[in-house]
Amino acid sequence: MDDSPPLDTAGLAERYESASKIVDGFAYSLRIRKNGPITLEWCTETKLLKNAYPENEGDEFPGFFHDIHPDDEASLLRHFHILSTGKTDDRDFRFRSSDESYVWLKIRATPYPETNQDGSVLVFGIAEDETERTSARLELEADAELRERELASLLEISHNMASTLELEPLLRLILTELEKLVDYTGAAILKPDGDDLVMLEYRGPMPRDQTLRLRVPIARSQGYQKIINERVPVIISDILEDTPGTSGFQRSVRQFRPFFGYAYSVLLTPLIVKDRLIGVLRLDHRKRGHFIDRHATLALAVANQAAVAMENAQLYESAQQLAKLEERHRIARELHDSISQSLYGIRLGAQTAIELQGKDPGKTAESLNYVRDLADAGLKEMRALLYELRPEAIASEGLISGLNKLTDSLQARYGIEVRQELCVEPDIDLESKDALYRIAQEALHNVVKHANAKTILIRLAFADASISLQIMDDGKGFTAESVPPGRMGLLSISERAFKLGGALDIETAPGEGTKIHVLIPVRQ
Repeated sequence: MDDSPPLDTAGLAERYESASKIVDGFAYSLRIRKNGPITLEWCTETKLLKNAYPENEGDEFPGFFHDIHPDDEASLLRHFHILSTGKTDDRDFRFRSSDESYVWLKIRATPYPETNQDGSVLVFGIAEDETERTSARLELEADAELRERELASLLEISHNMASTLELEPLLRLILTELEKLVDYTGAAILKPDGDDLVMLEYRGPMPRDQTLRLRVPIARSQGYQKIINERVPVIISDILEDTPGTSGFQRSVRQFRPFFGYAYSVLLTPLIVKDRLIGVLRLDHRKRGHFIDRHATLALAVANQAAVAMENAQLYESAQQLAKLEERHRIARELHDSISQSLYGIRLGAQTAIELQGKDPGKTAESLNYVRDLADAGLKEMRALLYELRPEAIASEGLISGLNKLTDSLQARYGIEVRQELCVEPDIDLESKDALYRIAQEALHNVVKHANAKTILIRLAFADASISLQIMDDGKGFTAESVPPGRMGLLSISERAFKLGGALDIETAPGEGTKIHVLIPVRQ
């Protein structure tokens, strides 16, 4: 027989009611039965909830719990289960309030098992209004998630822009990537050119070819003037509104309205590299007041990366032009050093043969053989040079043909023995073929210039999913310390290999010759 005193439910109700007034909430009690319904026993008055529902047989939830948010129903059932085991449970729920909106309530509930035979548990609880604090917390969490997504997008944009070195594709990429962060109707990149801004790229509802190369007078827009003078983003909420900031736009609206008639709000962002303004990023939207300070911050973050990428692309383009110029100079030197000398030798040999004609048949034949050999050598060198000068040569004649011409030219000019172990014409993409040819060309040039070699071996073979090129010579070799940075064409060779995802390995030692091994993955 249990001698425990009966539960003082009246005292508990008084204590919970007093506590609920302190936290500006309400108190309640409910009974949870093992094999029966959950019923609301008691509840203080509150204006937080919509209704106090009567108990109906078969109801899943008791009393005010009918107002629970549908997404919280599973959590509520879990709450009841934990309480039925005699454990306390505190958690947050959303309930429908008197104005039909949802409020957040912190429910703190404690079970009090009774000695009655039905094994029911009497629960007393306090509901505290947590709407303001919970909403603020959720807002902070949502803002943190948004910032995290924005940071991830910025990192992705930075990676994508850094992997593009050609200017025109880069400009298109900048505008495409920016839309992931800032919603716009139209976007453009403009470049300063004298007193105007020239449109380099455009993305939006207007035909792109009609907007490119448009010239926007800087003097007509205070927004553009501010960008150039102060180097800060400029937001124009309504370009048709009569304000000091839009006065310049008012004067130019008539001229450019046929192109940007959809635009009402504008965001201008400077593109700056090392304190130099290299361009302006313009975003348009058909909705007035669309752009806010947060958009300006994000646009500026992208613009800072875009400006560096644009500068790198322009430097790369300049380097490519310089490389082409240097290649022309190299070919000019080749023509002078080889073909010109061959022609001069042929002329001397022919002149000698003419003078000896009829006087000394033996020496005449010797001179003619000399002329023939010079002509053969010159022809081989000319073929090699013509192959280099024709962009379509690799595509039309193939890599193996190009390597053969390199070998013929080298042997004819320098008398070096060149052996080849070449596979059949490889079934790989044109860019890889061209890279392998240029690598072989540069490596052979290094051998001639620096190695003092007598023999060279060129080996081209497939290796699993890659193609292998080896250039080996029996020259004097070298040490890494003896090579000035960027010299001997090794930098060019490594750049070509790495650009295609390949690898470069160099084996050499003084007096041991040199082996250059390039491995490039096969791309069909």
